[in-house]
Amino acid sequence: TATTTLPVGNGYMLYYAGNNVNNVTSTTALNKQYRFGGRYIDPDASTMVAVGTLNQGSIPVKLWWNSSSTTLSKAQTGYNLVGNPYASSIDWDTFSQSSSTNGIYGPGVSATIYVFNYTNKNYGTYTALIPGGIGTNNATRYIASGQGFFVQATTTSASLTFNEVAKTTVQPSSLGSTLYMLMSKKSQALAKPQLMRVKLSADSVNTDEIMVLFDPGSKNEYEPFYDSDRLNGIGNVSTLASYGYRSQNMLAINRMNVIDSTTRVKLFVNVNNSATTDTISGS
Repeated sequence: TATTTLPVGNGYMLYYAGNNVNNVTSTTALNKQYRFGGRYIDPDASTMVAVGTLNQGSIPVKLWWNSSSTTLSKAQTGYNLVGNPYASSIDWDTFSQSSSTNGIYGPGVSATIYVFNYTNKNYGTYTALIPGGIGTNNATRYIASGQGFFVQATTTSASLTFNEVAKTTVQPSSLGSTLYMLMSKKSQALAKPQLMRVKLSADSVNTDEIMVLFDPGSKNEYEPFYDSDRLNGIGNVSTLASYGYRSQNMLAINRMNVIDSTTRVKLFVNVNNSATTDTISGS
């Protein structure tokens, strides 16, 4: 209903209902009543097109409600929805909180990204420089062209800048059935670190997973830079998290130094409206 300018580097969520037809006597695909609520017929097929000049150079993120400032919002949880501004994949492992010449410069920003997985409705989580470059729910270090993701501001002066050296030729695989703008090729195989991946499944689609990763540079106690908090999904059925040692933080990635025969890692487990046998598996 109005024109809104979204500065480069912002992400956005779109709720698409389809053809705006309201025929109250029909239960066919043209009946608008049956489109809303998220559990009825699928909307019409549609293609979204972006037209304009490709972005180049350094891109500081400016939020749409405060486009004169490069400061990210710290209000409440501090999560900000941003997006890869380039016509190229970028590598989150180029992230730095201290060096402005790195590929992605984020003073006051957590090293973790959160990417929505369209299949299981949970967020995939990846933290910069995890050995092997892998995360939960299919998230990796690589962010596709046009892909939106959440970052968390940890200070009131936090900012985020994308630089050309963040670009990579590696194409990330899709999170679910979605192919991102200009991207379709799957990512290359990466070395696996020492970790345990735990998965909760209501069925083959409604799943959630976490990682317990062993890193000699981290501690068993909760560490904001090394451990990744769990971000709630949207419409997800399965919910799985672990708790850090002596901590109430629900984690998607729990980095520990070492465990022994007496160590216990507590889990949070929930499946909405469960009427069948749910499973937990580990690898």
